[in-house]
Amino acid sequence: MQKFAFSSKNDEKNSDIIKCQKRLSTAEMAKKYNEFDVVVMPTIDEEPFGLVALETIAKGMALITTNSGAIPEVVGEGAVIVDKNSDFISNLAMQMEKLAVDSDYRNELGKKAYSMARRVVAFNIDNYYYRLVNILDTKCSQNTISVIVPVYNVQDQLKKCVDSLINQSYTNLEIILVDDGSTDNSGLMCDELAGLDQRIRVIHQNNGGLSAARNSGLDIATGEYIFFVDSDDYLDLSTLEKLMNHMSRCNADVVACGFAYTYDEKTESPFTNPSPGIWSGKEAVIQMMTNNNLCTTAWNKLYKACLWKDIRFPKGRVHEDEATTYKVLYASNTVAYLPECLYKYYQRENTIMKGNLEKRYKDYLMAIEERIQYFAGCSEQRLVDNSILVLLEYTKYVYRSIQSKERGCLKHQYNKYIKEYGIPKSIRARKKIALLVWKYVKA
Repeated sequence: MQKFAFSSKNDEKNSDIIKCQKRLSTAEMAKKYNEFDVVVMPTIDEEPFGLVALETIAKGMALITTNSGAIPEVVGEGAVIVDKNSDFISNLAMQMEKLAVDSDYRNELGKKAYSMARRVVAFNIDNYYYRLVNILDTKCSQNTISVIVPVYNVQDQLKKCVDSLINQSYTNLEIILVDDGSTDNSGLMCDELAGLDQRIRVIHQNNGGLSAARNSGLDIATGEYIFFVDSDDYLDLSTLEKLMNHMSRCNADVVACGFAYTYDEKTESPFTNPSPGIWSGKEAVIQMMTNNNLCTTAWNKLYKACLWKDIRFPKGRVHEDEATTYKVLYASNTVAYLPECLYKYYQRENTIMKGNLEKRYKDYLMAIEERIQYFAGCSEQRLVDNSILVLLEYTKYVYRSIQSKERGCLKHQYNKYIKEYGIPKSIRARKKIALLVWKYVKA
């Protein structure tokens, strides 16, 4: 079925394939692009919204609009232009019907639009949003991304990480290196790197852990946006520009990108889901808990800085992301996911999250219990249920993964959770049965 973003009331004979959407907000419009084949902007008394026209042709979608303002010059042959001053309704209906029933015509127009959008560098899909907004709103040139990098004993990886930041195609950055009491040459390297690029700021502090380092960065950040990078990881050089473009495109508060594991032998292994998405904050929390797209990690996401005003990471604990990310997502109006693996997650043998499961699982369980209480306080039963499910499944995972007296404690803990929280009501019957049966597994 070919779907239109607008329909004339007079064109009822094609009502099964032409859908009237009435007035849409910017956020709603962004979601509709993945549902419709043609966008129609038939305004007579108002100027068509130029950004919507650019969005449409950049996506290779057929566009029908009017000869208003500078729109014809902007879209060129990449759109059907209807004369608003001559038999407007009839000509509009004719063009809509033609595009609805003639797939070859529709596809050809889409190809012309796609070509037009890339013929000029400023319209390129990878950067035209950033360039356009800079033209329309000079304030955009002041939109700084504060990149917060906790640094601890990473002298062999730090330069590669920072090089990937100072060479980003999006240049309006504030790079905050937080030396968290390093005992190798990492602290000295931070100062040397700051001498090479005036965008780099350095904090030296006593060792307080990853949460304390990130919090210190948040406390001094001045940018309108926040991005976290762990100091042994690195970014594709277009990462921040692509995320900013996607944030504008989706009118989002948070945009996550895909990430890949990287190793010393320079191989990459994608981890995240290949399908894009856009959700409300509440639905984003569900996605975080159920799919490999947004994930709970703090570092593959570009955030509006205002979201962090009253949120900080818990000091002295591991699994700090599990205790924090859900709050930021829930506070967002719109969260988007760009599946391209732009963040490179370096794997080394002595990484904190490798091994030591027996020492760190309690922090994870604490974080999920806090999440349950948080959403219970917000009267979000669906989010409570999903959090309970995560809690029970993780307890089972740890039980299966360790071989020690801790298993008995985990079995007792699992039964305590069942008694306290019950089985989530919103899950399938088979899953409910499996969770209940596990109560009777012998430790």
